[in-house]
Formats: sequence, structure tokens, C-alpha cells
Amino acid sequence: MGFLDQLSGKLSEAGRSIKQAGTSAAQQTKDFTDRTKLNAQIHQYEKDIEAQYTALGRALYKQKPEEAKTFAPEIVAKIEEASASIKKAQDEILAISNKKICPVCGRQNDASAKFCVGCGTALEVDPAMKQEEEKKEEEKASDKTPESSAASSDSSSSSSAPEHVTGEVVDDKTTKEA
Repeated sequence: MGFLDQLSGKLSEAGRSIKQAGTSAAQQTKDFTDRTKLNAQIHQYEKDIEAQYTALGRALYKQKPEEAKTFAPEIVAKIEEASASIKKAQDEILAISNKKICPVCGRQNDASAKFCVGCGTALEVDPAMKQEEEKKEEEKASDKTPESSAASSDSSSSSSAPEHVTGEVVDDKTTKEA
């Protein structure tokens, strides 16, 4: 029976070794998982700190912009340059979209709008749009024959309403309809 006892002893030893290796692997996995969780927490704290630094810098810049320019002129210059680039790109998008922004409420309006559809504020007329409208009016005026002009002046003298009305406010007192 010595052989079976030896075999049994070796199997027990192998079992203990396997159990010990399994326990060691499980402990290493747990340690790795714990380290990963802690590193993730550290990374999140670092991101939070960076966000707070950003908020602090923004608050200081807005409260005391001249001091910020003195304290960190390179950073302020980069901020102003990036802000100008953003504004330029936004203006290009509006031009492509044929839109303009109300300076009071920030709502987008058609480029040809005279008043904001959101708050009613009078909107600045784009010089290019103004020239285009003037050209159209000149073309309409030049298309009229002298006879039709005389006829229209006779009818306009008997009526105070304009011959054609577009529904757009021309100035503070008169309107045009289509």
C-alpha cells in the first residue's frame, strides 16, 4: 500500500498547490481591480480639479480682465484670438444660412428681417442686402413707361396708399405689402 499512500500524498500536495495558485491568482485579480478603481478615482479627481481651475480662471478673467491681461498676457491673447476666430466662423455660418442674430434676445432671424421675430427689436440692415433692395427698386422704377408712370401718379394722388405694398416695414411710419 505504500504506492497508493505515496500517490495520495502527491495528489494532496498538488491539490494544495493548485488551491494556493488559485487563491494567489484571485488575490492578484482583486488587487488589480482595486488598483484600477483607485486610479480611475484619482483620474476623476484630477479632471475635477482641472475643471475648477478653468472655472476659477474664467471667473477671474471676467471679473478683472485688465489684471488678467497683465498677469497672463499670452493666455489672454490666445483666448481673445480663439474667441475672434469663433465669432468669424459663426458669422460665416450665418451668412451661408442667410440668417442674422438679434442682439437683444439672441434669436436667429432671416437676413432680410427688419425686426426680430422673437422680441420685436429693430434689426440692423445688412449693407449688401440694402444695396440689393435699392437695385431692385431702381430696376422696377426704370421698367415703368412714362404713360404708366403718369397713370400711377394720377391714381396715387387720389389715394394716400402706395401702389405696391410688400408687408415689410420700410421705416417707422410706412409699410409695404407684396
